Amino acid sequence: MLSAYFIDGIAFATESFAGRYYGSGNGAELRRLLWVGGSTSVGLGLTFALAVNLFPQTLFGLLTSHDTVIATMETYVGWLLPILGLGAIAYMLDGYFLGLTAGKVLRNATLLAAGVGFFPLAILSQQVGSPHLLWLALAGLMTGRALTLLWAVPTFLR
Repeated sequence: MLSAYFIDGIAFATESFAGRYYGSGNGAELRRLLWVGGSTSVGLGLTFALAVNLFPQTLFGLLTSHDTVIATMETYVGWLLPILGLGAIAYMLDGYFLGLTAGKVLRNATLLAAGVGFFPLAILSQQVGSPHLLWLALAGLMTGRALTLLWAVPTFLR
């Protein structure tokens, strides 16, 4: 989706500025970067999700002319709000920690989020045959990544 390019772009910008500010020891700029990067990323992610939720026929119609595909897409379009909202935070924080060269934090956050927030629900989704549970698993992964990375932020602002 187009939103991924915008959210990734913000993550790349956050990465560049985080490295620059962290190297100079500028904690105030790092805090401002988190606020600006986070609010911009979430704002754009939710704007795209809202647009697709409000105009699904029109926007999905740009991707395909198959009515059955569009009808199936409309069944799951509500999941874009939590996925893009939480994903925007997670990806912006990925950029932040990449800029700080804190690979260990990123690894640990991803492993924890996958182990707790994604895999249990994904396995249950497969056993029950529920695509909605799979979407919930993805939301759980994004929530886990966002929370674990947010938890690590204060350590790097000192």
